[in-house]
Order: sequence, then structure tokens, then C-alpha cells
Amino acid sequence: MKDEIISGYKNKESESSAKWNRNNPEKRKAIVKRWNQNNPERRKIIRNRHKWKKLGMDPDIAQTVYESSDNCAICGVHVEGKNKHLDHNHENKKVRDILCYRCNTVIGWAEEDIQLLTKAKSYLIKHL
Repeated sequence: MKDEIISGYKNKESESSAKWNRNNPEKRKAIVKRWNQNNPERRKIIRNRHKWKKLGMDPDIAQTVYESSDNCAICGVHVEGKNKHLDHNHENKKVRDILCYRCNTVIGWAEEDIQLLTKAKSYLIKHL
């Protein structure tokens, strides 16, 4: 039947909710704002999962890795909040590990080029 839940999505109830949302934008906005204020941790999880999915990552794997550590996998510094980044391969979208802002930025600027990073390491060692 069309009115039954199909793959967890469209049904009569969700259609009527969508209609109510369209007809009551200010009330909907207030409800969402209040929910976000009362559920900051849940909101953060939802926001991250949406971002990870949009970037092509598996949200379940991404969330598991994100929650697995509070230390940067490269330098070991404690990370939290906006300093905590979920690193991933930009070609195959595979989740790698947790990085701090600084280490994530270095890898990003180097465009994940291992040869460039190796040369940079040799340069630094040479000029100690």
C-alpha cells in the first residue's frame, strides 16, 4: 500500500507533517530552535553525520572513528570541539583517523602528497 511506510520514508503522517511545516514556518522555526537548544549534543551528532554523508563517507564508520579518540593521530595533542577533525581520503572517501586542526591543515595544504611531505621532513631535518 502507498500509505504504509516505504523504506522508512513517505507515509500519510510524514506528508501531513510536511504540509504543517510549510503552512507554519515561524512555529516550525521556533520548535527547531528550541529542540536545538535543548539537545546540543544530539544536534552536533546529526550535523556531523549529515556533513560526513555529504562528503561521501559512511556516516556509521565516521561516527565510530570520531568517537573513538580525543587525541590527534599524528601529534597526539588532545582535541575537542572545532579543533577535532575527521580525516579521510578525498579520492576513495575512506575514513582514516582523528586529527587536530594543525595536522589536518598540513595534510590538506600538501594535498595528501607523500613525496612532498617526505621532502618537507628532509628539509626540516637538514636545517635543524
